[in-house]
Amino acid sequence: MSSLPKVDLRKYKALRENGVPDDEAERIVMDGIWPPPVPFYQAELPSFPTQTLPKWQRDFVEAEAEATQTPPDLAAMQTLCVVAAAIQRKVVVRVREGWTEPVNLFTVVVQESGTRKSRVTKDTTAPVEDWEEREGSYIEPAIHEASNAYRIKETRLQRLQRQAAQADEVRDQRRLADEALDLAWELAELEIPVPPRIIADDTTPEKLQTLIRDHEGRMAVVSPEGDVFDIMSGRYSTTGESNFGVYLKGHAGDTLRVDRVGRPPEYVRNPALTVSLAIQPEVLRGLHSKSGFRGRGLLARFLYSLPPSLVGKRKIDAPPVPRTIRTTYETYVDELLSLPWTTGSEGEKIAHELHFSDGARVRFLEFMKRLEPALARTGELGTIADWGGKLAGTVARIAGLLHVGNQVMASMRWEAPIGQEVVERAIIIGEKYLIPHAKAAFGEMGADPSVDDARYILEIISEKILEGFKKQDMWQLTKGRFKKVEGLNEGLRLLVEHGYLRENVPETEPGRRGRKPAPTYDVNPLLWSYNSYDS
Repeated sequence: MSSLPKVDLRKYKALRENGVPDDEAERIVMDGIWPPPVPFYQAELPSFPTQTLPKWQRDFVEAEAEATQTPPDLAAMQTLCVVAAAIQRKVVVRVREGWTEPVNLFTVVVQESGTRKSRVTKDTTAPVEDWEEREGSYIEPAIHEASNAYRIKETRLQRLQRQAAQADEVRDQRRLADEALDLAWELAELEIPVPPRIIADDTTPEKLQTLIRDHEGRMAVVSPEGDVFDIMSGRYSTTGESNFGVYLKGHAGDTLRVDRVGRPPEYVRNPALTVSLAIQPEVLRGLHSKSGFRGRGLLARFLYSLPPSLVGKRKIDAPPVPRTIRTTYETYVDELLSLPWTTGSEGEKIAHELHFSDGARVRFLEFMKRLEPALARTGELGTIADWGGKLAGTVARIAGLLHVGNQVMASMRWEAPIGQEVVERAIIIGEKYLIPHAKAAFGEMGADPSVDDARYILEIISEKILEGFKKQDMWQLTKGRFKKVEGLNEGLRLLVEHGYLRENVPETEPGRRGRKPAPTYDVNPLLWSYNSYDS
């Protein structure tokens, strides 16, 4: 392939990255055969950089990806959330004075149905479920004892209330009423232990608030489906209105108010909620249209991953995860779940604070300086500045997770600062992986104008059944959307990059003056059979 022009080498590489076999990719490039169009969100997106993860985590992610024949992105994003769920609220990252980040994450991995999302979710969260079951068995006797005491007091209270209501003497009524009141307060203050929970799935926002309150102010919602978004948008609401305030507060750590029948309102300070979802592409495309999701900042809180599907290219006899790797993963996660709180001056539970080393702080500031111009209206992240504005905090959170993952078995784990190398790894995840995937995700949701433009042009091509066209002619057909012919540029560029169109730029005759000839475009004939722009 070394004799091919540079542009062909680039096309060859793109074909190989999208799963086209080597011989077929070479034939396509050499002979000019049309390859299948590539859906917008799949074009040349980077794979998750597993080398940035702690070794025990990386080994499991890579082995799980091989065993299940799934992209490593899926297991990588989910294990990050497992670590976050295990230590959230117990650990915070102090970036600088006045700026502290929790370590909980919201992630979304996009995969088609039948790509083994459920199996990977089950495997990555298995140590958490084992821990919940084991810890629940330890506390079961205390639950029975407290429940029994509660029922006895409740029965006594009901008897006192009946006696007070039936008493003939005012003095007896007052005495019995006072006794009933005292007992009612005892009941209100009696806490029945609840089995330890780290993970929830199909739960309403109201129930999620209670779960967070009952489990030390922290919870994780983990699901291999997109039903959680439907619940947020009001599936179980009597009014049909969206209700996701608990998610916004749980991500940011804003005080959460929980109202319970028979008790005064309770406040959960610094709640921590982790969300790990694996959804289908059509669920992603519908998110932008859900009421309030973008405007109230919900979509900006998620980290997106859109790896290519391996269906059709999977090994039939892939080896299972080696026992030693699985055992090590389970041991480390169990250790994370057992990490103790630190205590305040009055014995209250408070979070451990992680700090950046001097070198780490310098690298983090350099990253923030690069990020800021990209958030401008005309910058790389201008169309998703709401998401990009949270990226620095996200990188700090990931740095905290990587640091704790590295220090799980260290005796001085809290005294060690977050080092420069760890921050550099977190920056790689944020800058090299999360940014391109977020741009693709918001493009799929219709939040990227260039993707929207490309889809509109494809609709015109389909409607007119065009085999090719001149740029000026396309503009005549799309004047209602594009005020100037230059408005077509970004949409056409995307269509060429994704293989829907092929651009033909006429050569200027030597010595001829005047305007450069306008390019023409050929339409990929496979468009009619694949209809890929809609997938």
